[in-house]
Amino acid sequence: MEQAYIKLGNKDCRVYMAGQPEALLIQPMDEHELKSVDQEIAMIAEESGSRFAMAAFNIEDWEKELMPWPDRAVSSNAEVGHHATDTLSYIEQCLLPWSRHRWGELPCLLGGYSLSALFALWASTQVDSFVGIAASSPSVWIKDWINFARENPTKAQHIYLSLGDQEEHVKNKVFAQVGNNIRQYHDMLTTQIGDTHTTLVWNVGNHFRNSTERTANGFVWCLKRMEKEIK
Repeated sequence: MEQAYIKLGNKDCRVYMAGQPEALLIQPMDEHELKSVDQEIAMIAEESGSRFAMAAFNIEDWEKELMPWPDRAVSSNAEVGHHATDTLSYIEQCLLPWSRHRWGELPCLLGGYSLSALFALWASTQVDSFVGIAASSPSVWIKDWINFARENPTKAQHIYLSLGDQEEHVKNKVFAQVGNNIRQYHDMLTTQIGDTHTTLVWNVGNHFRNSTERTANGFVWCLKRMEKEIK
């Protein structure tokens, strides 16, 4: 795939493309994830067989830029929990208009791993720009997530959830809620968008195992769901 390093607005962005894409994938990434993005792209291309473009933009402060509201279990920084709207505005007002100018209107998938997966789920309740959400090991253990999700249904059509089967077996009681919360959330999504439009995949291992592969699998599932509906 072709790739380009560009400056979009105030963020560095890596863009991957192969010919005329049929879908746009968007993923916020920190410096560590950007080191393995080439591997992730290759996995998605091989497993999906789809023509797509991906825009991976850099996140400098993970908690500050992605947390939808404050939670001291995440950070005591007073700025955390007040800037996810800025990140979503960047996607809506900068990245998507640039994409439309270049490729026209494309179905858009938003995804990520851990806190960026949580951001993607939250973003899908705020705007209807995303056809699918690829949320791999999302941090749905944050306080009030279940109540928020119950009161704010997703606007996406397809949602992929995954979790490592050891993630809920940790000593930290806050983090350990992730298993119960993701089961409850998946049940909500099944009611909201239907059981063929969402899935919950359990992976072997803890939160830190095979994150690149898990993220790629989320995007692949969403791409295949979209193609199946088109056909």
